[in-house]
Amino acid sequence: MLRIKTALRYARRFLSNLDQPALEAEILLCYALERDRFFIKTNPAHKINDLNTLKFLYVLVQRRFHIPVAYITGHKAWSDFDLKVNKHVLIPRDETEILCHHILDTQPSPTSILDIGTGSGCISLFMAKHFPASKITAFDISHKALKTAQKNANTYNFSNIKFQYSDLLKTCPQESHYDLIIANLPYVPEKLPISSEVSKEPSLALFSGSDGLNHIRRLKDQLTSKKIAFQQLWLEFLPQQESSIKKIFENYKIQFFPDLENKIFFALIYSSSHTLPQRSPQKPQQESQKSSLK
Repeated sequence: MLRIKTALRYARRFLSNLDQPALEAEILLCYALERDRFFIKTNPAHKINDLNTLKFLYVLVQRRFHIPVAYITGHKAWSDFDLKVNKHVLIPRDETEILCHHILDTQPSPTSILDIGTGSGCISLFMAKHFPASKITAFDISHKALKTAQKNANTYNFSNIKFQYSDLLKTCPQESHYDLIIANLPYVPEKLPISSEVSKEPSLALFSGSDGLNHIRRLKDQLTSKKIAFQQLWLEFLPQQESSIKKIFENYKIQFFPDLENKIFFALIYSSSHTLPQRSPQKPQQESQKSSLK
């Protein structure tokens, strides 16, 4: 039987094509053994049984071929949550948590929230925790993503979230009103180079036409045609898309917000009758670990 120190030495060599093979080896061995890193660091002579050895070898092969760790383990730590994730949902990013903290700083207490493109449900869960009295509706075009999101909501006993199939606002009734709409939609241009890991995530949740803004344009058109009223609409996008966002929402008031590296990633959009807030949103107290698309 392999000992922990031998298994780690082998794994480091096997994962040498990755940026941090030693760390990756430890994380995957923890998963295979169902132990924490303290255990494997303090028990180098511990023998690994045959079943766990096979499990470790299997996940090593997956990781060598750039399957994201979150998909291998089935979990992603994000904000205060341990979220179930799989190949049907985008892995929640740090940027999206920053977006949520910006919302906390500018939104007093919404009673109705719409989360468009919910994926794993991370934004809805964040809102349900911080606005427990709110009624949250979460749309997604993927039935399998909605099942994953519902499981995450059930884990944390959030009963004020309704998950619903919809292509953007297609199933939304005419002249609906929401205090807060959050649309974390696909915004990657189709020809933008992405990493091997990101390529394993669902393309439906990543790409949106030649400039990455097809979904956002469709959203704006549906807001107009369905006469959807809202107090705040939040978007996430790439910094180079800022001027295009201004043009798409030229008939609205708009304010832009940065990530932790002071790059513009988020837009807060109001109808023309609303006044933009004057205060500067606070940033979450954590170190950004951005997931590069390149």
